[in-house]
Amino acid sequence: RPGVSYVMATDGAEGKGRDYTVTHVLDAATLVHCATIRERELEPGAHAELAAQLAAWYNNAWSIVERSRGEAIIATLAVRGTRLYRHRERPESEGTVGFPTNMQTRRIIIDMLGDVIAARSLRSFDRVFWGECGTFIVNQNGRAEGAVGMHDDSVMAMALAVYLAMQPNATRQRLEHDTVPQGPIVARRWAS
Repeated sequence: RPGVSYVMATDGAEGKGRDYTVTHVLDAATLVHCATIRERELEPGAHAELAAQLAAWYNNAWSIVERSRGEAIIATLAVRGTRLYRHRERPESEGTVGFPTNMQTRRIIIDMLGDVIAARSLRSFDRVFWGECGTFIVNQNGRAEGAVGMHDDSVMAMALAVYLAMQPNATRQRLEHDTVPQGPIVARRWAS
């Protein structure tokens, strides 16, 4: 819809038929799940070409990509002019494009996703996403992930999308690359 701000998140894979590369689009204000690309055959750059088209369709959606296995996706999106999230480790830094996933940041984005699901603020009709939520566990090492033999790519992409939607100014439409807000980790509660 014209004038609506959208966020897009991508959890990348290698494109070799094992894990899925997933891109989700959310309305930044309402957390309505609008679109998904989920596949496991394309090379990361080819998936990114589709994601760039999706971002353009959704009002130049502000986009976040997990850095791990996301280098080719980030590079392609940048070349296509997609507005990319820059993660700042320190407030005074310029930040680095992409989201660094480690035990701490993974827990933060999963907790945010859990909060919006518990508050019934996230609206999605994606059966694959909800199916993955049903098999998403905390393993014996304390890592939140898909159960053995199950996928968690849609869950991780959605967690990134929710995280981005919660960043300052995510609900404001900005078209210039140099005015994209650069987010520290911020938690914002959503009312149901």
